[in-house]
Amino acid sequence: MSAEVFISYAAKDRERVLGLVKRLRDAGATVWIDQAGIDVSTMWSQEIVHAI
Repeated sequence: MSAEVFISYAAKDRERVLGLVKRLRDAGATVWIDQAGIDVSTMWSQEIVHAI
């Protein structure tokens, strides 16, 4: 069973977080991050609640 990870972060930490996301995915985790997790036509608040 792989881990499911939801990541919330400050914009200033984006580069560091993207490195973490890569390492987690390489280790087999399913990672939800706003950059890739929400389509532009989606309601952000609803999608975040659903992801959590």
